Amino acid sequence: MLVLGALLLNNIPLTNFPGRLTMFSDIVVFSTYTGFVILSFMLLIMVFVMFPGAQVSAGRINEVLNTHANIKEGDFDWKTILADA
Repeated sequence: MLVLGALLLNNIPLTNFPGRLTMFSDIVVFSTYTGFVILSFMLLIMVFVMFPGAQVSAGRINEVLNTHANIKEGDFDWKTILADA
């Protein structure tokens, strides 16, 4: 794409500076907008690629959140544990 822009810019005579500047500006704007469009499609594709993994992860998180805790309170003597250390 930049080679095409360089060829277009090279065809304008050196004496026509405003024309060369306008063509250069058009090439820069076109390449910038093209980059934005390509990046948008790439990000959209990444969303579609990552969605199944995110869906599985959300299911696992919901499974953990829906389990009931089996931890029971008991007597725990910290003084004995710390004295043995």
